[in-house]
Amino acid sequence: MAERHTTALTSPLEVELRGMRLIEAGAGTGKTWTLAALMLRLLLEEKIEIGQILVVTYTRAASGELRGRIRKRLIEALAAFETGSSQDEYLQALIGRHEVTEAKARLRLAIESFDTAAIFTIHGFCQRALGEAAFVAGQPFERELIADQSELLAEVARDAWRKQMAAATPLWAQFLIDTLQGPRGLVARVKDHLGRVGAQVAMPEAVDRLAIERELMASWADARALWQNEAAALHAWLKRARLKRNIYPAAKIDGAVATATAWFAEDLPLLPLPEELFLLTRQKIEQGRTKESPAPESPFFVAMEELWQVAEHFQSACDLALRRLVAEFLGEARVQLAQRKQQSGLQSYDDLLIALAAALDGPAGGRLIESLRARYRIALIDEFQDTDTLQLAIFTRVFGSETHPLIFVGDPKQAIYAFRGADVFAYLAARARADAIHALLDNRRSDKPLLEALNALFARPLPFLLDDLPYEPARAAEAERTPCVIEDDGAPLTLWTMEKPAAAKSFTKELAHAMAAEAVASDIARLLKLAAEDRAKLGERRLSGGDIAVLVRKHHEGDLVREALKRRGIPSVSGGGGSVWASEEAEEIERFLLAVAQPSREALVRAALATVLLGVDAAQLAAWREDDLAWSERLERFHDDGLLLRERGFMAMWRRLLRRENVVARVIRRPDGERRLTNYRHLAELLQAAEHQAALDAEGLARHIADQRSAPESEESLLRLESDADLVRIVTQHAAKGLQYPIVYCPFLWLGPEEKNDWPLLAHRDGAALLDFGSPEAQALARVAEREAAAEELRLAYVALTRAEHRCVVIWGKTNNCARSPLAWLLFGPREAVDGDPREWLAQWLESNDESGALRELEAQLGGALRVLPLPTDGVGSLPVEAERPEWQARRFVGRIPPPWQVKSFSSLAARLAEEAQSADHDALMPWGAVPPAPTFRSEVAPGGTSHIPSAPTFDDIRQFPRGARAGSCLHALFERIDFQRPQTAGPIAAAVLAEYGYAPAWQPALERLVEDVLATPLAPAGFRLADIPAAARIAEMEFTFPLDSPAGQAGYMKGFIDLVFEAHGRWYIIDWKSNALEDYGPASLVEAMRFHRYDLQLRIYAAALKRALALREPHSDWETAFGGVFYLFLRGMKPGSSEGVFFARPTLAEIENFLDGGVA
Repeated sequence: MAERHTTALTSPLEVELRGMRLIEAGAGTGKTWTLAALMLRLLLEEKIEIGQILVVTYTRAASGELRGRIRKRLIEALAAFETGSSQDEYLQALIGRHEVTEAKARLRLAIESFDTAAIFTIHGFCQRALGEAAFVAGQPFERELIADQSELLAEVARDAWRKQMAAATPLWAQFLIDTLQGPRGLVARVKDHLGRVGAQVAMPEAVDRLAIERELMASWADARALWQNEAAALHAWLKRARLKRNIYPAAKIDGAVATATAWFAEDLPLLPLPEELFLLTRQKIEQGRTKESPAPESPFFVAMEELWQVAEHFQSACDLALRRLVAEFLGEARVQLAQRKQQSGLQSYDDLLIALAAALDGPAGGRLIESLRARYRIALIDEFQDTDTLQLAIFTRVFGSETHPLIFVGDPKQAIYAFRGADVFAYLAARARADAIHALLDNRRSDKPLLEALNALFARPLPFLLDDLPYEPARAAEAERTPCVIEDDGAPLTLWTMEKPAAAKSFTKELAHAMAAEAVASDIARLLKLAAEDRAKLGERRLSGGDIAVLVRKHHEGDLVREALKRRGIPSVSGGGGSVWASEEAEEIERFLLAVAQPSREALVRAALATVLLGVDAAQLAAWREDDLAWSERLERFHDDGLLLRERGFMAMWRRLLRRENVVARVIRRPDGERRLTNYRHLAELLQAAEHQAALDAEGLARHIADQRSAPESEESLLRLESDADLVRIVTQHAAKGLQYPIVYCPFLWLGPEEKNDWPLLAHRDGAALLDFGSPEAQALARVAEREAAAEELRLAYVALTRAEHRCVVIWGKTNNCARSPLAWLLFGPREAVDGDPREWLAQWLESNDESGALRELEAQLGGALRVLPLPTDGVGSLPVEAERPEWQARRFVGRIPPPWQVKSFSSLAARLAEEAQSADHDALMPWGAVPPAPTFRSEVAPGGTSHIPSAPTFDDIRQFPRGARAGSCLHALFERIDFQRPQTAGPIAAAVLAEYGYAPAWQPALERLVEDVLATPLAPAGFRLADIPAAARIAEMEFTFPLDSPAGQAGYMKGFIDLVFEAHGRWYIIDWKSNALEDYGPASLVEAMRFHRYDLQLRIYAAALKRALALREPHSDWETAFGGVFYLFLRGMKPGSSEGVFFARPTLAEIENFLDGGVA
């Protein structure tokens, strides 16, 4: 590809707004500023409305930031035109080029209509384009967009797996199971390549696997027959053959014979062959013979050698067949996914790109292009280095002409997202087609000496190993900078060299990782100590932890640094990168959900309780083993959590769990408390979204966590920053892109890439992507793929090194495989063209040279910009900053300060049950011991073997219905769902709730009679029956929250649920269903139950809630006439013609107002 001429861009006014233009913006050169500047030109110079300027970037976060920056720039421009001058050179230039009145009008219109600005992510643009021109594009008008199609892909894989296994021979089936381990293996092989629709696929050569399998079975049968007939004789011959003892010791001979006996006893040859069997081949015996050894003349040794060769041939054939199978599945999966999503009205993000590209190339493509050109006059594409061939095709199909220009802005040196599908070769193809290429070279981020040092590192013929990717030296922009003064012997670019410790046998990466992490932590402690002494400052302020970032390649590297900092008393924070699904907190929530799904499996419950989330220690678990009552209560909680999840969703259950288990207050006290709580919140949001999308139950949510753990990272799942405190940042190099820090450590650039022997291979030939599943050219392509991977590591190193404003610290060490590392290339790679592979030249140079000389030469060349120092090993052991401050000791306070604000409920006020405040009251209020707990009929015998219930329960008596929270929930659900005016429909509902709550179907007649009795019982003194109340007059489970004042200063909120609020004869009533089991249900017993359980307090809470609700709903109503009263219906005791089981109260207005004022006793 011919080298294109690049013009240094000194002002956005130099860009011609015609055709296809490319602006290459190096790190820190003001890419976003340039985009906003071009927007101003288009508005004022081209007189294009803001909604006609298409701006596209690649993430939602980036589009949001870009939107804010552009709007701010418009406001600044308007202010400049209104005053007639500006300190900003660019704005001053615009003032001189445009008529002021018209410019102000256009800017004001752009600001007022900014909501119409077409600033999208790439997927947002495709969705908008397809939606606005659905008819022209031949697309459905409405399809649900899904972020994750993994479950659909899993379905496709399961179908393909079943078909394959149904037709497979036993040996082929076993090979597939051993290598793929089921449908998930198919998914793992293709999931990262589904979106690479433009990539060519290279297939392995076809082999006749069945013919080789038949040959294998015949060879196995021959050798098996010989062994079964001659095993003892063969064993004896091997013992007396005087074979070389280092190859054939007695133990190995005995082992090989035992293995062969077991292996030939199988019905089929189990592959791969055990290594011990190779000792029984003629070839191996010949190698082990001595002069005294007889020749191996037994036909078995020949048969075994033939079997070994045929088995290896079969294994190779199976491997090729597997590769073809996976390649074919990739194509099949694309087709099947498209069909299934179309049938379900779904589409993924990749589908948006594919659909728009297909529509543009389809029969109606011309009309669609006209429609898009009528909508948008120009396109500005940000972060274009993250593009791919499909995106490039879309934009160049619509834009790039004289009338509809296309301007790409990007930096190929920062193309680091190949794992997400980005293709730097697509960028290079666009570069070759551009009408003009401009380069932003003035760096506004880094100090001049640091830039000079970085320029020197990249000054070589192939700075990024790719022919068409040069490095243009950056220049320090003339701008006011905050000075950084550190009184030490460091330099803008500081290089530490680490040597293998004398006691170490080899310089492994594990050893080097530990040394680097300790050195970085010690140096940060030293810097913060200098800052405390006013010897490390940024401008007028002290350097702080928040000014320092440690950039890592892998998350485990960040963990090493974090632990090293923690040992020195230095707090740190993780910034971006990594999936929250892979966190320990995700595993804890998964355990909890599994226990909720199956609370009867006590092992799952114990595993959940032992997590940090629930915080139960081993001593408590052991205590519960001896306390059946307490353990039953804990099990009941998990069951109730499952009920709440089914009734009101995951988030309701999650919030109740947090409050009930005091999670926030307990976890925040841990050293990693903020990190854990951030992950808990993040996971809860993701699980709520997954539940909404796929209607998942507890088990489904747990499975979703497991699936996402192995899924590719998405923008939604990236770890969030847990704190904005002034802490040392530990950031992955990928996540650091676009960020900057005063001080940066890059301690792991010495690490070479891990060697991969995986397939399919992804590489490029003549700029086109190629997926090779094992073609004859795979070996040559593997070298290309490895070089492309190394090139991306170099680009990633460029991103890391260019984050620093004032100082960047890197570490070099001659570790194992360091020759392939990006830092080795930047420090010691050839400065002039060499014959052959330059990386091979580098490896040979490092092997035969002491690199210290080259480092001293580079240090001398750069003067004070680079300092080479030995790795700090005697740094500050801990951070003594706090110790130097005056330590005032407060007298210990032994009193109790109540929190000023609380969220209260009836349960918390009554202090009768540790039940979550947010849950509805479902009669779990009777203290343990008041009534012995009764198990359900699914579990009639206690762990000790003693039955707690009659062996033949009387299912027709509702008074014998099981007791406890679950029974109460069951009865609540029954009366919540039935139609009071259609009691004949209660049967199916009763059957459903019995099944839902785990009770025997034999209870259904009793529940039906209960419904009839309760609905027919007159409610004195009102005189009506519930059977008279229509559904439209009822509000079930009415939630409330209202403020509460307290004379003791304990203000807060009261919240809860009312079982039933209804209107009858112009008045509002409250009902609370009670399933309490009492001796009798006469007035005296009810009064005692109300007093004992403090239901008298509960009814005032409910009345107060209703009063506030009516004040909002019917502000002109009179409370005395609108309020009917409160009924407590003790369901087990109600029957027509009797007042038993019915308790009525009507709190006075004074009692309610007293309660609202805080008099809750």
